[in-house]
Amino acid sequence: ISIDFIIYLLLSNNYNTILVIINYLIKIKYFLPYIRIINIKKVANLFLKYI
Repeated sequence: ISIDFIIYLLLSNNYNTILVIINYLIKIKYFLPYIRIINIKKVANLFLKYI
């Protein structure tokens, strides 16, 4: 599993970052909207909620 951020995007619906999660084992990609302020607890909650 790989986690990355696409940052500094234009603001859209109060989101300006995309959290990208790639599962190489089953070849699935997740693109989750996120706010620029990175909080590891919020990232972990998003990961557990959607993955």
